[in-house]
Amino acid sequence: MSHDDYLKLVGGEGWSNAACMGYVIHACRTLELPDDEIISLLNALRSAFTNLSVAEAEQVYMDY
Repeated sequence: MSHDDYLKLVGGEGWSNAACMGYVIHACRTLELPDDEIISLLNALRSAFTNLSVAEAEQVYMDY
């Protein structure tokens, strides 16, 4: 990821925790997951937001 791409990502317009959670909810609903599973996933995601930087989260994705 270029520095410019990173700035776009964290600069407000390209990134927000709420938007990320919206994507997750949409994907979960597409898979027809029950609400209790969606809630558990969102709680884990909130924890990840607290415990990982954007760069660390990107590395987790790249390593997957």
